[in-house]
Amino acid sequence: MDYITREEKEWVKGEIAKLRTPETLVEGKWNVSPLNRDPEVLGKFGPAHYPPSVMIRDDTLRTIEQTPGICLSAAERRRLAVALVEAGVKQLHTALLYQPTQGLQRGSAKDLLTRTCDAANKEVEFIKSLDSSVEVIVGANNEEEIDAVADSAAEIVQLFPPVNPALNLVYGWIGRQIQRAAWRGEDWRKTIKPPLTVEENISWIQGLASHARKRGLRVALATPQLYNSSLEQFKRLCEAAAEVGIEEIGLGDGASAFGYEAYAYLVSCVKEWAPGMRVCLSRPFNAFGLAMAKAIAGVHAGADVLECSVNGLCTGAGQVDLPEAVATLEVLYGVKTGIKMEMLTPLKRLVEDMTRVPMAQSKPVTGEYAWTYTEEANTEEDDLGLGFLLHKCVDPAIFGNSWKVELGRYSGTWTMMRKLRELGLSVDQKLVPVILDEAKQEMELRKRLLTANDLKEIVSRVQAKSREAS
Repeated sequence: MDYITREEKEWVKGEIAKLRTPETLVEGKWNVSPLNRDPEVLGKFGPAHYPPSVMIRDDTLRTIEQTPGICLSAAERRRLAVALVEAGVKQLHTALLYQPTQGLQRGSAKDLLTRTCDAANKEVEFIKSLDSSVEVIVGANNEEEIDAVADSAAEIVQLFPPVNPALNLVYGWIGRQIQRAAWRGEDWRKTIKPPLTVEENISWIQGLASHARKRGLRVALATPQLYNSSLEQFKRLCEAAAEVGIEEIGLGDGASAFGYEAYAYLVSCVKEWAPGMRVCLSRPFNAFGLAMAKAIAGVHAGADVLECSVNGLCTGAGQVDLPEAVATLEVLYGVKTGIKMEMLTPLKRLVEDMTRVPMAQSKPVTGEYAWTYTEEANTEEDDLGLGFLLHKCVDPAIFGNSWKVELGRYSGTWTMMRKLRELGLSVDQKLVPVILDEAKQEMELRKRLLTANDLKEIVSRVQAKSREAS
């Protein structure tokens, strides 16, 4: 039942359209604020524009089994790879070759490396068989592992040395060697010589990078524990990386210790210290709920690559979620990602099923109730045929999701009427308030949403009482 005329509807739509640009009002897709892309606005917080595109590097295969309790079979990992490639992912980061929790027994390290390399090679070959243009990144820590990556079909090796050399005693690959030697009761100081000065550390990193390049690999440099390093140490590392042809610096955020302003500042630092170097946002982490803020701030500052995973799965509080990042970049800021947005919700659901790790019902973009509303104020634009102009700034169908109307504590008669129409029930308008009251009492009793059968029973009961009263 319309309560404004067609002319009035067109006037409302026209008034909204005056405030938008062709990019921020796309009929049938989205209606977002033009301030998101206004150079004057953006210039107050960094560059006056976002980059036209960013590479989305999916990290799910690398980090999904860092999630507590998750152990996937080779077949499950292949199924996940298929879904990622079908969604348009063009860079995939697979699992590390050398798992830090294994290989503690004397003489077992070589056997472990052989086994893990064999599994990694098969995974890389499978990914390349799906789409040969997909670039595969594999992590490595020493020359043996680099050789293993070079013997696979992967194109890029990512190195993981700490920036601060003092951390080599307690962290990373060298730190693990010290731990393992201690476990075996050995005096590690006689056999392990960790680089403990900035120049020793840089010489070691440059040696690994040069070896990788000789083996035909492109080299990316992660910077774990970056927050425990000085800007001077990081600057020297960026300059040294450029000297040996390392093409990417990743900003390590594993401890979630960076705020989004600091993260964006580091992007600008790399751009200044190593011009032409690709900057990767290396899995912005979410311990303070700021993973997306860091990702967006980093892209705004000019980062070239964003590492993320489906559902944000990783260790701890997780990392930036691929569907959320893609949807935000594409819709709010006009940054192209190459990802098929209609695959975002199916990806989320696949990973939920595969891992048995459920996401919140209200999870942004892909959640079951992410686009579910209960009040007239949230549904009237659809009832009136205004389009997506007021509360729904985007059609969730572009993410493979859908919007729904459900009954809640603050639902009114218009929402109730809509639910009845959805069920194909024809009800006298004067009975709608009664049905609504009955429905709210039933929800209060059952502590859940009402099903279609619940509502049909309420309608039958109310109609029967009405007939008896008449």
